[in-house]
Amino acid sequence: PPYPELDDFINSEFPLSDKGLAAFAEKNPSPTVDRMIAWGDDVNQRIADMVHGCGPFPGVREAMEAMQEVGVDQITVSATPLHALTYEWNAHDLAKYVKVIAGQEMGSKAEHVQYAAKGKYDADKIMLIGDAPGDRDAAAKAECLYYPILPGNEKYSWARFKDEALGKFLDGTFEGEYQAKLIEEFNSYLPGEVPWETISGDKAVPMPKVK
Repeated sequence: PPYPELDDFINSEFPLSDKGLAAFAEKNPSPTVDRMIAWGDDVNQRIADMVHGCGPFPGVREAMEAMQEVGVDQITVSATPLHALTYEWNAHDLAKYVKVIAGQEMGSKAEHVQYAAKGKYDADKIMLIGDAPGDRDAAAKAECLYYPILPGNEKYSWARFKDEALGKFLDGTFEGEYQAKLIEEFNSYLPGEVPWETISGDKAVPMPKVK
């Protein structure tokens, strides 16, 4: 069903976070906005319940160690609530590799990159690593490099980053043809259409193609 309030929030200046939605609700109260808040609270609770015992993908720790060894500053960039991130990264002893753990409370992923790196490093010395179109788009918005983790092929992606892409990042050859090839490969992993249906009135209709 159409929810214009949700579109208005997404397209507003408010951060896409709990606090941003609460601020939006103060200026735009409605039953639909109340449902948006309830839905977000439920998602956050489900995330908190699910993160227990979920270890990192193979190769993540080795990649982070390799970056640490050559002096690369690392931060966590995520739209997940901070309390869940802090628990998960510390539970698996990964927090020691990062200088900051940034969750949804600190703004969008592109804003995280802006706050942490812009003005401190040249654009070709800033990289966002991620496995979703939103990560790719956040890197483009922040005007930094992007290394994609291929959905369903994470072990290979992290190994390739450590053994190949990290070196190119350090010697300045990552940007350009190499990065374009990686992003093209990443885009090919995304489905042309999502595999579920939504309800419009009494008729089930396919969801639009993923961008």
